[in-house]
Amino acid sequence: MTTNIDILQDIPDDKPVRIYLPLIDNKERYRLQGVYQKSNAPAFNLLFQPGTLPVDLVNRDESCIINVDMGGSSISMEAMISSIASNQVLEMK
Repeated sequence: MTTNIDILQDIPDDKPVRIYLPLIDNKERYRLQGVYQKSNAPAFNLLFQPGTLPVDLVNRDESCIINVDMGGSSISMEAMISSIASNQVLEMK
């Protein structure tokens, strides 16, 4: 049986991901593409191009939906933002 941590370890660094971010005072989610970066599982980071992450609008109280295309199959997961490290980095758990 595969655990959540095993799945995270199977995702290679620099793998493109699609994230659906919850926004403050908005029912719609903000769709954004980023890059997966391994950390100490079950934590991981998501990296974004400059100017694309709406840091001031992100609702950190709700979970994010993350999709990873693994070449034929895809992984969908739910994760919380543990920290907004910069205007280009989300630390996830």
